[in-house]
Amino acid sequence: MNTYIFHTNSDYETNSRASQRIGNLRARRWSTGGLIKGFGKEDYSMFSRQPDEVKCVGDLKMEKRNEPAIPPEDFGKLKRGGDGTCEAVVFWLSHQFAVNKN
Repeated sequence: MNTYIFHTNSDYETNSRASQRIGNLRARRWSTGGLIKGFGKEDYSMFSRQPDEVKCVGDLKMEKRNEPAIPPEDFGKLKRGGDGTCEAVVFWLSHQFAVNKN
């Protein structure tokens, strides 16, 4: 019926299969690099700053990559029902679910 229900589980192989079945999302990751170089006196003329005001220059990168919509380790974090609450991931291939507003 194209419906999969995943409850809490500690088996990494099973969780990996569930994560692969659900699929990936396109994610953007921003990262900053370390020190490239210090400013020399010649670098300050266009900024009209003194050498002691700015110390270094770094880099900024954006990386696009596919990441699991639900990583395998997240299945082990679902509530188990000990406090009366049980969580599950329901994956239904036919329609999109509306978000619960409770």
